[in-house]
Amino acid sequence: TLFEIMALRIRRIQSLCGGDAKVPFYIMTSPLNHDETVAYFDSNSYFGLGQDNVFFFEQGTLPCLTEGGKLILEEAGKLAVAPDGNGGIYPALQSSGALDNMVTRGVKFLHVFSIDNVSCLMFCRRDLSPLVMLLTCFNAGTRTSCRPSLRRVLYIGRCRLR
Repeated sequence: TLFEIMALRIRRIQSLCGGDAKVPFYIMTSPLNHDETVAYFDSNSYFGLGQDNVFFFEQGTLPCLTEGGKLILEEAGKLAVAPDGNGGIYPALQSSGALDNMVTRGVKFLHVFSIDNVSCLMFCRRDLSPLVMLLTCFNAGTRTSCRPSLRRVLYIGRCRLR
């Protein structure tokens, strides 16, 4: 699974660091999949990362609107809501205690990515540009950086696949 691939990458980074190095894995879930995601990691023994190195936090929700801007009801008297998207990471990190956890652990850097982007290799023998970018930004004192990547689109017949 995609989660397993990411966990294996984290374990590889830990082994490259040597000793008892631990790289925590912070996973933002939605209210729709939080319990299922936590149970999945638990049933797979956290893919060897250890339960104390995997931190789950839920993103917030926003009301659903029609194209005309009217509120949508899920049922009578209940507003329909949906996850607040990638930008929800910032308030979710704060409200969940994940930021406090990072400070306690001494985390200094984050590598943020979408779980469905398996091409977001942090370190790859064929492409060292992420590492070069990270070191360049670190040496320059830059607080944030962004490395865009193209998504390849594959057409099979009339179907569009990513």
